Amino acid sequence: MMTRRARILNFLIVVCIIFCFAPGQAFTGNVKVLCRFIDPLNGEKVIGTVLDDNRILPLQATHVELRDGRLSPYFETISDFFINGGNDAKALANQLISEAFEKRLPLLKPEDVKLLAPVDPVKFIAGSIFEGHATQS
Repeated sequence: MMTRRARILNFLIVVCIIFCFAPGQAFTGNVKVLCRFIDPLNGEKVIGTVLDDNRILPLQATHVELRDGRLSPYFETISDFFINGGNDAKALANQLISEAFEKRLPLLKPEDVKLLAPVDPVKFIAGSIFEGHATQS
């Protein structure tokens, strides 16, 4: 029969194993928030997913790293993610999150990137100056 002290010690050992040997597992999960930002390394506009701890996983760079240098058509823009990928893009992104934590790939902090609007506007309309232009558009 196990004493109370032995049960507590076993519990602490299990907790240490979870948090010491698999530190990223506490944050793994599903894609909940996508963002667009300027990649601090190459200055390009890229998309990423914001994780539970607010760090950002760049999706295309992670895909290239984990998939032998291949680009994914799902991770070019947020529109591509939804239009070309849909559920497949979400499943792939979730898989990349898990693999990135397993391999302890570096993640970006929000303060280290310049966040952008989700999409670039195609056309600006000066509706307050020329009301007719806005209504005709």
